[in-house]
Amino acid sequence: MCSFRAAALIAAAVIFGAWPALAQEEGPFRRVDLPPIEHAEATLRVVAPDGTATVYTPEQLEEVGTWALTTATPWEDEVRFEGVLLADLLARHGLAGVGVEVIAENDYVTRIPPDPQVTGALLVATRADGHSIGRRERGPIYFVAPADRVGPDRPVQLNHLVWMAAEIRPGP
Repeated sequence: MCSFRAAALIAAAVIFGAWPALAQEEGPFRRVDLPPIEHAEATLRVVAPDGTATVYTPEQLEEVGTWALTTATPWEDEVRFEGVLLADLLARHGLAGVGVEVIAENDYVTRIPPDPQVTGALLVATRADGHSIGRRERGPIYFVAPADRVGPDRPVQLNHLVWMAAEIRPGP
């Protein structure tokens, strides 16, 4: 049941046009519309449970719906990353609730569990501070998460922060 105060805030948001802004926040992530830019040449292949594969360029990934996250990583000070929520991408391909493997261009492989605390905390970044991410900067497609959710006693582990991501497929 909704309290009177909550109902009043929702009504005020609707009346004054703030409702869309309220719906565009999800924890540390903010829904964003990104202007076109030239990305580095790269692809991310997503394999569904039935074996169907879809190949995305960074531009095509951004068509899924873009979000922004400002955070530090073990390798960078605070950066604003933009990209697609991993949970959205997995749901689009029937991989929600399925453990997946992520393979990088250099054949690095990691397993991401089906835990929503992990998949919901990962952003498949295609940009950093408004620019495409070069390979020397851990791009062009880079998995990042809020710093406060990464660590040994946290849902996201360092091995989930994949650089140069090239493929997502159902895990063993």
